[in-house]
Amino acid sequence: MPSKTAIPQSLRSHLSDSEVEKVGKYHLRILANEISLHKNKKTVLIISGPSGSGKDSFINQLPDNFVRVKTVTTRPPRPEETKNDPYIRLTKEEFFEAVKKGEILEYIEHAGYYMGTKISAFDEIFSHNKIPVLRVDTTGAKLYLELSKTHPKLKRINFIYLCLVAPSKSELKKRVIKREGQTGKLNLPDHVIKKLEILDHEISYAKHAHYIVVNKAGKLKEVVNEALEIIKKHFV
Repeated sequence: MPSKTAIPQSLRSHLSDSEVEKVGKYHLRILANEISLHKNKKTVLIISGPSGSGKDSFINQLPDNFVRVKTVTTRPPRPEETKNDPYIRLTKEEFFEAVKKGEILEYIEHAGYYMGTKISAFDEIFSHNKIPVLRVDTTGAKLYLELSKTHPKLKRINFIYLCLVAPSKSELKKRVIKREGQTGKLNLPDHVIKKLEILDHEISYAKHAHYIVVNKAGKLKEVVNEALEIIKKHFV
């Protein structure tokens, strides 16, 4: 029997207690999403979640053997991304030229910008005996899981999917507004309004994850350490 748990408020309209198992103070396993790993395949860790869930902060706390895959995006950098930029920035024209050439395996549109990943990025990290960490939005994570069953270049890779959420939707909204430097402002820019409007849609995709991570404010190190303890069996 699944152990008793309390679904975080941010997920209550999308998952029920009977669909998950509590596997840690901050972690839930979704029972329907079986983790089937092939021992002869290398494994990629997917970190996803709605805007404001703390994906970048979580990844930055991982040990050195986890290496973030640089995503290609048309989104301009935020102020905090000007140094050690975690993305490869392209214009829209450059982006779709790379898609045409087959350099970008998949891409999605999110909040008016395009994002994708080059399959060669996985092999580069694997060649150094490191674990690739793929940071994508929730629709992108679902797409990768689907492609891993059919695409010849992805069928050779295992994927473990952690979906980060905040304890509540109101907390998510506060984080998004704060991150965009809009705290206390009455008239929000259009791009921030769009992010807030799609939050619930993003959260709905959490049901496709292997594990839900409740990223509680002020507990980041504890959350990451617990995650590493839970997933380490998948990287033996």
